[in-house]
Amino acid sequence: MNSTNLYTETGEKIELLKFLGNKRETDLQVLVGKTEKLKMRMVARKLPKSKASKRIAKAKKDRHSKANHSKEYFELLKYEIYLTNVSSEKLAGKEIAKLYGLRWHIEILFKSWKSGSNFKKMFAKEKMNEHRVKFTIYAMLIQFVYLMTSIYPVLEKAIKEITDKPISILKFTQEMSSILDKILSLKSVDELLKHKEIYARNITYEKHTKRENTLNKYMYVKYL
Repeated sequence: MNSTNLYTETGEKIELLKFLGNKRETDLQVLVGKTEKLKMRMVARKLPKSKASKRIAKAKKDRHSKANHSKEYFELLKYEIYLTNVSSEKLAGKEIAKLYGLRWHIEILFKSWKSGSNFKKMFAKEKMNEHRVKFTIYAMLIQFVYLMTSIYPVLEKAIKEITDKPISILKFTQEMSSILDKILSLKSVDELLKHKEIYARNITYEKHTKRENTLNKYMYVKYL
């Protein structure tokens, strides 16, 4: 963000750190980009000291060759800064921060698909060509969609009768992929319920963290 060119609506360049000052929240229309100057809404919210300190400590441990972080960079780590075209009438700054947190759910789904399908093993073939790769990707995507739309809801409902711990999509995908041959031979998805106690142990989140999982965040957004 500190390398992004920002301007006021009248065209004056914004020195971001100086502009933010020490305000808890900044919410205004800006122009983005040196040439295009796209009109966007910038929302900046100052983080709690504990969270900001963790961010800075992590950045200081960055040993990447290009990670020659400036003092300004470390100061900007004390803020959450978002650029969006969503108006303040539709979403308040705090709500944008919550919505942005859901981006991780997309990463989790993609990681679940990739690891559950074992991409590395599947594509480590000498005779793979473009058409086979495309076919394989589509086939594995169909498999993942089937697991998430047909198997997941049934197990989720059954597991709720045993525990209040939500299902981990990563654990679910790995578990189901390991028994895919059995799943494909099922006459009914309900046959899986014979082992619901095992799944309740194997595919749910552990309760050792205070951090919200993506399901918690989804429920927040659902009832905005």
